[in-house]
Amino acid sequence: MNSTLKFFIETYNNASNDTYLFQVDKLLRSQMQACF
Repeated sequence: MNSTLKFFIETYNNASNDTYLFQVDKLLRSQMQACF
């Protein structure tokens, strides 16, 4: 896991908006699948 991705995950984990976090997680997963 690269440091930028880790930073974003930690930032969004600290934001108490679960719905937004879920959308971000889904977006990150789709981008990672596209990369690999």
